[in-house]
Amino acid sequence: MNSALTNNRSNVRTVWYLAVNTVGAFVFLLIASRSWIEPELADVRGASGGQGLVWFLTVAPVLLLFLLFNASTLVWAGVSRSRQRHWPLSKLSWLSIAIWLCALLVDNAHHGA
Repeated sequence: MNSALTNNRSNVRTVWYLAVNTVGAFVFLLIASRSWIEPELADVRGASGGQGLVWFLTVAPVLLLFLLFNASTLVWAGVSRSRQRHWPLSKLSWLSIAIWLCALLVDNAHHGA
């Protein structure tokens, strides 16, 4: 297969992969923001009440969905690598880890004590 064509396909797949992860991270933060504690109560123990349960029931499924999506993409890429002798995504696809780490850090920073 032509190397330029393979690289172009890898780049297109990577752009889509990162776009899906970016949208997922924004959806995650949008839903998670409903369980964030008010800034003036951030240092008060117990002020969050049942927001942990709300977070678990509403936000954790989104996180789990994208964890499964990224794990299945990694498995697909590994199988493709072993069969076709090339990685089907560009190296930039690893930015998805940074996207999700940033989303998790932002969410965690808004939960208080």
